[in-house]
Amino acid sequence: MGSGSPQRWKKWLVALAVLWLAHWLLTPGAKAYLKWYDERQEVLRLKQQLAVIEGENEHLRQGIESLDTMSGREAEARRQGWIKPGETPVLIPEPQTEAPAEPPPPENDQAVDSEGK
Repeated sequence: MGSGSPQRWKKWLVALAVLWLAHWLLTPGAKAYLKWYDERQEVLRLKQQLAVIEGENEHLRQGIESLDTMSGREAEARRQGWIKPGETPVLIPEPQTEAPAEPPPPENDQAVDSEGK
């Protein structure tokens, strides 16, 4: 005689069959959900990238429209350093960003002796 009743073996077989069936049904569903989630994240990232590129395109379109006018072309030419005939270029030096040099020591005739005289 066996160690377990046939009723008990049937319950185990049914439980294993249910687990196998659940795994077989849910695994593709889980994979499909993960694929959908990844694709959704990619779509959101691409939409953000598209918004940035559209903003850059609008900025470039405005620049092109500006160059279609005389004042826009003149402003761009001056930005690039061009001058009109007869104009005198004036160069304004940029301020130095280095630390200022130390002041020179006082001259000897202004120095005070140790007694304060």
